[in-house]
Amino acid sequence: MIQCEMFTKESFSCIQPLTYDDISSPSTINMSSAVQILTDYRKEGVRRSQETYNLSKQIYGTRHERSLGDEKWAFYEQFAIAALDVGDHNLAEELLLRLAEKFPLSPRVSVIEGMMLEAKREFGLAERLYNNLLEEDPTNVAIQKRMIVLTKLQYPKDLSKATDRLTTYLDTFYLDPEAWMELADIYTQQQSYQRALFAIEECLLMQPINPYYILKYAETQYTSGDFHEAYNSYLRVVELQDSFPRAWLGLKMCCRKLLKYPHNEQPEHLSRVDVLATKMSLDMYTSSSTHKVDDDTRKAVLKFVE
Repeated sequence: MIQCEMFTKESFSCIQPLTYDDISSPSTINMSSAVQILTDYRKEGVRRSQETYNLSKQIYGTRHERSLGDEKWAFYEQFAIAALDVGDHNLAEELLLRLAEKFPLSPRVSVIEGMMLEAKREFGLAERLYNNLLEEDPTNVAIQKRMIVLTKLQYPKDLSKATDRLTTYLDTFYLDPEAWMELADIYTQQQSYQRALFAIEECLLMQPINPYYILKYAETQYTSGDFHEAYNSYLRVVELQDSFPRAWLGLKMCCRKLLKYPHNEQPEHLSRVDVLATKMSLDMYTSSSTHKVDDDTRKAVLKFVE
């Protein structure tokens, strides 16, 4: 199964800047709440594929779907993309047909059609579709981004091709933070950490208090071996968003590294932060936590922090 990558609300799934935890909500939820959650996700650009798929299946074909009015088309679009992400191609195709019948010339529907081809690994057909759409409208940003995703899928072992296409895109659309984050992700995969940090810094210039971007910055600093700067960045994240599990766990990891330094000037301060990070991580990853994670992840985290 191949997950349909998207960045931004319209195009790539690997970037979800408005999602401040990595978990799904409880599956037991009333219909009205499910409708509201999905509506909020659409407005905010949040992409949680499995949760969106599960909630949408509860609504699909019920009176709650019929009560959506014209909003049902946005619901179908959202549901179709989530279905592609989780590998339910038959349902995605059913939803795509409904959208195509209603909006036969819609570029947004064409994007989903292309994503369907990507999910089926029919890369040549997807590329042909995107090229035709770009001939009709070279300024179609969503299609340009799909082409970048497609290049990544076509050449997974040669990310330089996707990098070239993405940097060309950024030459025109410089103020697209999600594109910069995608570039940072590619550089990280290539272990070009300084370039990745530069790309994230471009995002921080545009959105300096976005905790997701600061978190990515901290994680990249840690991966590059700059534990002191990563520590400071993680502190900034928890200052902005203290319910962010990855930030507390990252802070714990930094404390462990820094406490091993023989000439550490603040061992007592680091020890106190280490204790706090341990407590917060344990609170967030215990079975009673509202942060629902799978058992293997929970056990691994608890083993690490304890």
